[in-house]
Amino acid sequence: MHLASDQTWLHPNHQKSMRNMGAFLLLLAIIQLLAWLLPSWPEFKGIPYYLPLHVLLETASIIISMMVFVMGWNSLSRNLSGNIVLLACAYFAVGILDFLHTISYGGMPDYISPNDAQKHLNFWLSARLLASFVLLVVALRPWTPLRSKATRYLILGTLFALTFVINWIVVYHQTWFPDTFIAGQGLTAFKKNFEYTIIAINVVTALILWSKMRAPQTFNVVLLFGAVCTLAMSEFFFTLYTTMTGSYNVLGHIYKVISYIFIYRAIVVEVIEEPYSLLEQTQQKLSMSLKASNTGLWSWNLKTDHVYYSPEWKAQLGYLPDDLPDTLDTWKSLLHPDDREGALDKVREYLASSELQYENEFRLRHRDGEYRWIMARGEKQFDTSGKVSDLIGSHIDITERKQAEVELRKYQDHLEDEVQLRTADLLLARNAAEAANKAKSVFLSSMSHELRTPLNSILGFSNILRQDPELRQEQRDNLGIINRSGEHLLTLINDVLEMAKIEAGRVEIENAPFDIGEIVRDVTDMMHMRAQERGLQLLVEQSSEFPRFIKGDEARLRQVLINLVGNAVKFTQEGGVTVRFGMKPHTTPPRLMIEVEDSGPGIKPEDQQRIFLPFVQLSESTMQKGTGLGLTITQQYVKLMGGDICVESTLGVGSIFRVELPAEMVSASEVVKPECTVKGEVTGLAPDHPEYRVLIVEDQVENQLLLARLMKDIGIAAKVAENGEQAVNLFQTWAPHLIWMDRRMPVMDGIEATQIIRQLPGGTDVKIVAVTASAFAEQRNEMLEAGMDDFIRKPYRFSEIYESLAKHLGVRYVYANEQGSKHRNNVVLTTQMLSRLPTSLRNELHDALESLEEERIHLAMEQVATCDPTLHQALSALVSGFDYPTILKALQDSHPEGIP
Repeated sequence: MHLASDQTWLHPNHQKSMRNMGAFLLLLAIIQLLAWLLPSWPEFKGIPYYLPLHVLLETASIIISMMVFVMGWNSLSRNLSGNIVLLACAYFAVGILDFLHTISYGGMPDYISPNDAQKHLNFWLSARLLASFVLLVVALRPWTPLRSKATRYLILGTLFALTFVINWIVVYHQTWFPDTFIAGQGLTAFKKNFEYTIIAINVVTALILWSKMRAPQTFNVVLLFGAVCTLAMSEFFFTLYTTMTGSYNVLGHIYKVISYIFIYRAIVVEVIEEPYSLLEQTQQKLSMSLKASNTGLWSWNLKTDHVYYSPEWKAQLGYLPDDLPDTLDTWKSLLHPDDREGALDKVREYLASSELQYENEFRLRHRDGEYRWIMARGEKQFDTSGKVSDLIGSHIDITERKQAEVELRKYQDHLEDEVQLRTADLLLARNAAEAANKAKSVFLSSMSHELRTPLNSILGFSNILRQDPELRQEQRDNLGIINRSGEHLLTLINDVLEMAKIEAGRVEIENAPFDIGEIVRDVTDMMHMRAQERGLQLLVEQSSEFPRFIKGDEARLRQVLINLVGNAVKFTQEGGVTVRFGMKPHTTPPRLMIEVEDSGPGIKPEDQQRIFLPFVQLSESTMQKGTGLGLTITQQYVKLMGGDICVESTLGVGSIFRVELPAEMVSASEVVKPECTVKGEVTGLAPDHPEYRVLIVEDQVENQLLLARLMKDIGIAAKVAENGEQAVNLFQTWAPHLIWMDRRMPVMDGIEATQIIRQLPGGTDVKIVAVTASAFAEQRNEMLEAGMDDFIRKPYRFSEIYESLAKHLGVRYVYANEQGSKHRNNVVLTTQMLSRLPTSLRNELHDALESLEEERIHLAMEQVATCDPTLHQALSALVSGFDYPTILKALQDSHPEGIP
């Protein structure tokens, strides 16, 4: 059988058992081989007293079958495999069939019908077939519990019914079965073939069990394997005999008894030995756990007053098992005097209550005289009548925890004192920080007002003076210098104030749909012109995945691109600049990737972080103008928009600035296109307009004069109030239709004046528009909440003033270029038209278009309208369509030597 060599194929869990089983099966096989090759004389003449021997062997088989049934059936209260139930019920039926086989044997009293060889052999074959078939099912079926307890009764009832049917057929309809034995001839072919079929079933079962031994199993597969192999050898004996009382018959019965014993052992191991082994292991682990956790167990029988203390319970207090008697007085005598009454009261209250769980803390005296803190837990046990019979529980030494609690309480008390002191210090620091932040906000607001207010007058009056047709060209050029210097100063002020607003956390990021493709095109077209002037090549690489429409802050993203590309062109002397637009792969939500690479001088490694610091300029050349805030503002804008910016640079090679921004895609229909409002220079009100009264509330004389001049030029009556108090009085006496209200003024500011006016008769009808240099959005909201209708920031464009009047009063204007307006859309821009402009105005228009700043562009366009209304018409159409490159190209062609 080569069992020894096959053990290497078995799982280690089965190798030792299979080695012993293989040796035993080999012995049985050798005996069977010898009996087959060397038949002895008893086989031919028969064994004397065979009937008692047969009864003895069958009785042993029947007893073992019933023991298998009893053990397997009573194990159902455990969560054991359903195969145990199946074996138990099957061997109950097999035991009955063996019993019927025994009492039907020749020489036994007749069992209902006359006993003969056919009768007892039919019972025999039925029992063997049933046993073999059930063992095959057990080998194939998983060793899992039955779905319900009712299933076992179904199995038992089915097998019992099958036994009854077999008994009825054999006893009353013997002729239904073929002959199995013929006296003087021996076994029939049917009998032998039937036995061979049973042997084949057992061999298949053995092979299945052998394959299962290659992996760990939850049942004793080796014993089942031995049972089916022995049963197969037993059946082989019953194909050899020629007389009912021969030695083959005896050996076959002995092998059958051995097979039953293997089945019994498998059931015993599964039902008794294995659970008890697991129980013993669990007890050992529990004992080890109790020792390791220093947990003592106790039980108290309330009826006998007997108390049990585990060895661990006594060891907690330094005692040996025999040092303390198992009485309740032992526990009482060890209690700390201060804890005794409380602990006993707790036990009495627990016994009198309906609570199931008991918990208490107290101190017990250790053998060394010290007291140990104990955590006691317990639970009630009830007898069959429902009364409390016992208490069982545990003791855990919590002395170290109690000591830690004492130390912790000391630290906590100390910490509370420290916290109070720290809290007081933090309150002082917080108040100081809030005061500093408030002072910073006040300072920024004041600086914004004080710096923008005089610039409003400078830029406003320089534009008015340039509209005088009697000015000489030299005077116009001088005024152009003043205007450009003022605009440059305004740009620097805006940068400084914007940086201050960022540091103060006052910048609010917009989140609206816009056309990012248009921004890319505008910025790169503008920078392409600037790059050409410097002899550089500007390349744009845009991925097909780059979106066209997104949601975000359009103005600040435009400024980021202008700053990065502008710096790259500005600091690159030769070579070129490459701008790349794409998407970061495999990111959710999607993120834009923008790279600006130049072939400039590069940046030292130690300076690559400094360039993002405020007011830092790495170049010492006086030709590099600015505040040193461009990259700082750019970095802050990128961070506020939820992105990142970094730089890679190599000296002598160039630099790469990378920007990564989150992108929320939108559709084209969500993007709102701004309407063009540029119509030309306003010269007055349209005919048949009612007479409007406008009150100018401004403490700065220069700004009073500027606004008054603008109102006078278009024919609107205006009066001036120097503060809010005068404004309230003039409103009541003069009843203006609209009030230009400054925010910061002496005596009474604009907000207070607005609130008072709104409460006066007619105060809800008048339009109040704030004209202020305040730079913060929250200040604008404050003015609107105070009752103002609109907001214009200094320095303002004249067009903003006129548009506000049209918006709130519904006025209509006459424009300087309305003569021949029906041909307006046919005016085509030419280089000759631009060449007639003063050089200073051409330069100013060029710089404004390159900056992409709407405020500078509108100021330049207003100056163009004064000099040449027809040219203004042509430029307005291009500006309204943001076609700046066409204008820049025309400016360059009109001045071949270049724009300085």
